[in-house]
Amino acid sequence: MNCATEIALDNNTQQALFREEITSIANEVYKSRALDNNFYKLWMSQKLNAKQLEVFADNYYHWISPTVTRLAKTFVVTDDLVSRLEILHNIRDELGGGNLEDVHIFVLRRWLDGLLEKHTGHPFQNLDSSSTELLPTTLALTEQSLNLCSRNAACANGAILAQEWHAYTQFVKLYEGFRHYMDAYELDEFHDICEYLYIHIGWAEKEHKIQSIITAARSCKNADDFAELKYGFNGFINLLGDFWDELYTEIIKH
Repeated sequence: MNCATEIALDNNTQQALFREEITSIANEVYKSRALDNNFYKLWMSQKLNAKQLEVFADNYYHWISPTVTRLAKTFVVTDDLVSRLEILHNIRDELGGGNLEDVHIFVLRRWLDGLLEKHTGHPFQNLDSSSTELLPTTLALTEQSLNLCSRNAACANGAILAQEWHAYTQFVKLYEGFRHYMDAYELDEFHDICEYLYIHIGWAEKEHKIQSIITAARSCKNADDFAELKYGFNGFINLLGDFWDELYTEIIKH
């Protein structure tokens, strides 16, 4: 066995070990405040009133809207070619495969329009964050998550790992809660409006979870990288937990 072969085997073994540990870390999201919180318990148990829906729509939209920017910043700080290809696949999905109507943020706006038009009498209105009264944790989540994705490859891919591994269950819970509003729509209309949720439950987030494991593992070459990856992951999870906790606190005031 020559030296190059030995190095390749060592690298493969190291990658396999990192991937196993990273998958274990990723699974921690299910018992974190990012998914186990009072907002989801409320959302899944009853309808919100008009004002509560507006608070939810404003803050949810504005934390979701920089998703492509987070991925783009991660792409910039990531040198590994395979990881860059995986990140580009994710960006392509978010941008609707190049079809403007299928861009995920526009599909989200159609869902929020459909939700608010029926229950507040107007479509979603607050697209400009500078003219919208957002919660402090919403601003912190949008700003600090971008910082995590700009820090270095390991940290950025750790943050994206958190983003993608919490997302599938997030969409499942949002869909289950949205079913409380089903009686306001014709059957076909309801399922058409659910497109934003179905895209992610059906295939997108399943693929993105796999992609995020690949990029996270490939960003780790040593213990320092692994520490940075955990920093990015835990930082993002904590920001999400703070976001949902404050959103719940604000909503029950109305």
